[in-house]
Amino acid sequence: MKLKKEKIIKTNKSGLRYVVQPEHIKKKAVQELDQGKITVKEAMEKYEVLSQLTIMSWLKTHSINKDSYLRPRITTDSQRRQVVLDIESGMITEVEASKQHYKSIHTIKSWVRRYTSSTILAKNNDNMETRVSSDSDIIKKLESALYEAQLKISSLETLIDISEQEYKFDIRKKFGTEQLK
Repeated sequence: MKLKKEKIIKTNKSGLRYVVQPEHIKKKAVQELDQGKITVKEAMEKYEVLSQLTIMSWLKTHSINKDSYLRPRITTDSQRRQVVLDIESGMITEVEASKQHYKSIHTIKSWVRRYTSSTILAKNNDNMETRVSSDSDIIKKLESALYEAQLKISSLETLIDISEQEYKFDIRKKFGTEQLK
């Protein structure tokens, strides 16, 4: 798209040059933004605009959804988590999420980094109920092994007691006695 023939270059009081786009170009850019075909940064590059404020002023004057551009978009924690879940499940990509929620791709990626670990924890909590049954099985096995070990210890102690009585010899180690030098 050649904008050079249609744009007007003016100079402000400070001597800085700036581009003035005709109304039909502004409306076309706003229409593309409203339809989600391009992002604000892409519009800045395509229409040779230096400031986001210029694009935002175009949106405020020419957009169908003027109200959505007048107030800042604040997302709650649960909304961010839902976006991350949608991305992880493959319903949308990070680029689509940035366009849908009017956030930069960097912001979306930071949400993914932040909430991916917490979603893993949430999934683990859901799986805890299934683990409880397997954990109870493990506990029963450990309790039976402990009981068998206690029986073995008591039988060995009984064997030592009988041996000491029969042979009249101390088998058990006595603590606190000094060794011969």
